[in-house]
Amino acid sequence: MKNLVILSAIAVALGSCAGSASKTETKSGNASGSDSSTTYVVPPCQNAKLNTEAIAFLNEAGSVSKTARGTMVIVPENAFVYEDGTPVKGEVKVDIKEIFTPAEIILSGIPMNVEHNGKIEPFISDGMFDIRASAQNKAVKIAEGKSITVCNESNKENTDFDYWYFDEKSGKWDNLGNRGQTSTMNEVQQMAEETNPVKTKAYVSFQAVQNPSIKSIQAAPGTQSIQTNRTAGTSKSSPGSGKKEMSISGDDYVFSLNANYQSYPELASYKNVIWKTVQPLSSDEEKAFESSVKQIGSNIELKCIDEDKLIYNMNYGGNSIKIEPILTDGGKKAKEQFAKMDKNYKAALEEHNNEVKRQIKIAQVAQKVYNVFSVMKLGIYNCDRFYSSPKAPGFFTLLKNGIELKQNIYAVLEKNEGVVALSAPYLQNGRYRIPSTDVAGFIHIDSEGLIYKKVHSDNGREKYDMKLESTGKFADREGELQSVLNSL
Repeated sequence: MKNLVILSAIAVALGSCAGSASKTETKSGNASGSDSSTTYVVPPCQNAKLNTEAIAFLNEAGSVSKTARGTMVIVPENAFVYEDGTPVKGEVKVDIKEIFTPAEIILSGIPMNVEHNGKIEPFISDGMFDIRASAQNKAVKIAEGKSITVCNESNKENTDFDYWYFDEKSGKWDNLGNRGQTSTMNEVQQMAEETNPVKTKAYVSFQAVQNPSIKSIQAAPGTQSIQTNRTAGTSKSSPGSGKKEMSISGDDYVFSLNANYQSYPELASYKNVIWKTVQPLSSDEEKAFESSVKQIGSNIELKCIDEDKLIYNMNYGGNSIKIEPILTDGGKKAKEQFAKMDKNYKAALEEHNNEVKRQIKIAQVAQKVYNVFSVMKLGIYNCDRFYSSPKAPGFFTLLKNGIELKQNIYAVLEKNEGVVALSAPYLQNGRYRIPSTDVAGFIHIDSEGLIYKKVHSDNGREKYDMKLESTGKFADREGELQSVLNSL
């Protein structure tokens, strides 16, 4: 039920589960740059958790990343500057919170109404997200003349949807223009390649290698980790043997890659290999290397360029570096083993690339389409149209234990159209005015949990007195709100 209808409540008072007003004086500041100010975003349940994905990459390189829910985030190189306009050098972290389902929109506390032609209009949403960024725990912003492209999956191809940006200072939605037509996966992929062609092959996920002699350098949540270490040691060779017994010197940069083999099955050929760079790296070079390898879309490729010395070229994120395996025996046996690894790697790579092409064709047949947002400032974005119904309205009085409920009530619409928060614009003479044929049921959020009544009957009347009953499920339990919505 991604396509949503919701009109935010003007007052929120949920006991232990809520804030106290539709806007509050709060310190909403974080690394993305907000200061202590008035906020119009008031989640009804402070304990509710909305998933946020973090994407880490070098600002100089940019990034093409895909979230677990299929949203593409395309960042050009040098897209971010600090608040004073100074260019960011090094790693940037982008946090994106996808807000798609009715439960996510309710629990986000983001107002979903807009003033249009003197009237308050509720939205039908086709995908919303909140995008923030930071560098070295400092606020950053998108550089002038730059923009981030965010593509999320659309369920509605209607041309009457508009793109919107939420102004958190005024509490109003700014119309960014008509969406027009949605984009296909092919078109999104082409946009990614034009923005960052070296990062569009696949999305790699690196996991920790359990090796006590190798230190784990962790990436940001949702990204990869790379195993590295520096240890004392020497490199030596046996005269006349043709073998090279290699250990690690104090200046060597050593690492091990353990990939998510569903994304990069070819790297399984080298899963037990520990590598070192042919040339030592400076401290800055180490950080740049680690940041690039950790990021999603770093496009790792290995190519043996010297079969005798077992020297490899490792391509990553548009860069390359020469690496070699750490061996106890560099003779004929080792060369044969690595020749076999290389053969398996190439075969798996070809098979994987063919599978990627097959999946793209399947997706194209399925006609999956995307909204395409051009993000020039960080914050909350939505793709919406106004909710309206030509049907005759009914009048609902909603009670809990005989006491009338006047806030935190949501009408769940038929046919998975979404939810409408029943606030002042719907309240007339103590009753909520909304077309009864649009409504599948109601929910209410308070300190006791979720209250709802699934079935209603008008008995030929336009007045509805309905007693809401407790589900026994609390809004701050992960997934409980969505499970109630799905049951209606």
